[in-house]
Amino acid sequence: MLFQVLGHVEVRSAQQRAVHLRPREKAVLGILLLHAGTPCSADMLLEDVWGDDQPTDPGGTLRLVVSRIRHALQPECLITRAGSGAYRADAAPGALDKHRFEILLADASRVAGMRQPEREARLLEAAMASWPHPEIGFPDVPNSLRMLEKTERLREQRRTAEIRLADLHLALGQHEAALPALRAQYTTDPGSERRCAQLMQALIKAGRRAEALDAYQQCAKVLAEDYGTHPSDDLQALLITTMSGE
Repeated sequence: MLFQVLGHVEVRSAQQRAVHLRPREKAVLGILLLHAGTPCSADMLLEDVWGDDQPTDPGGTLRLVVSRIRHALQPECLITRAGSGAYRADAAPGALDKHRFEILLADASRVAGMRQPEREARLLEAAMASWPHPEIGFPDVPNSLRMLEKTERLREQRRTAEIRLADLHLALGQHEAALPALRAQYTTDPGSERRCAQLMQALIKAGRRAEALDAYQQCAKVLAEDYGTHPSDDLQALLITTMSGE
């Protein structure tokens, strides 16, 4: 089976058949998959999934939900007991998108130290493909403080990887191919000077200086209105390059 937790919580059989799960079953499974390989206590699961609306029989309700998940995933034995009242999810290697994402990022980091930009870019592209819709967030996972900290770390890993991949594309002269992703990323974060600079560089190399100027002006407006600041010296230098036509 294939398990997805980066975005919607989904499970598919080897034949690509979607496994039906109820909302609280997705919530419990999502938490376990985000902590794959690490035990999650019953208290933690109950607090994060049910919050202040605790069931009359908390332990029994959690056991029932876990039982339903296990039944839906048969013959896969994904969830096991780990000590008194704790549960753990152990997905097979390559079966969980979160694992694939993290492994590819680690491989890309290793290759970066070997100065192999083409290979590093391919690995980062594969990592991005394993998490294709980050804008969705984690809608099936509870918004508890504990889970928000977990998901935000993953989001930050992806943002860092996106920026690194864009730098590689620009260095490799692949500015035209990089433009669609750079536009989308800048649209979601127009106050990011780093993303603005990357988009401007790609547009300048593509001969679209008017669009590069538009990107700068939008970033400057967001910085002024939202943060009360101005573009950095580096971004202003890039503006000069844009205006001069160099």
